Amino acid sequence: MNVTSSWLKIWIMPGAVYQSVAVGGAYGTGRDVVEWVSQYGAIAGLASLILIAVLMALVTGITFEFAVRFQVRDYRVFFKKLLGPFWVSYEIVFLLALLLVLAVASSAAGKILRDSFDWPNSVGVVLMLSLVILFSYFGRKWVEITLTFWGLLMSVLLMAYAALTFMYKGDAIVEVFHSDDFNFGHDWN
Repeated sequence: MNVTSSWLKIWIMPGAVYQSVAVGGAYGTGRDVVEWVSQYGAIAGLASLILIAVLMALVTGITFEFAVRFQVRDYRVFFKKLLGPFWVSYEIVFLLALLLVLAVASSAAGKILRDSFDWPNSVGVVLMLSLVILFSYFGRKWVEITLTFWGLLMSVLLMAYAALTFMYKGDAIVEVFHSDDFNFGHDWN
């Protein structure tokens, strides 16, 4: 393994894959941000985002440390070590959650293509499920490489979007923070 490949596998790939799964699977639609972050105002929303980022970083770091400490390098051994005999229950729940996520993601893909291009909803559903089958067929290495480059691309696009937003709407953002009453959804009076 050469230095570049080692550096990519150790430092970039885990973060990029995690980012692709967490952001794409959890925050891709933006619905969570609307429900749990922005409804209490700008300051509370920013505090919520910071808390979410810190907790995700802690959980990810603890997970990686657990894997290193117990020398586990694959999914099944990791969960056997972590959960003991309950790993089977986790597998069952995980498979059910996986089906739910595929259903939600396929439905969202169908809705996005319908709303954006006026295509039938079923086209998006079939396209999404076809991509899952295609990724599964080509195997783990192809998924890792694709998610790594997608994660890097997503990071660059998010940074560009943030920079453009602050360039063109910075004054409005500052004004929202100045007018926020910092109430976390409660009436403190």
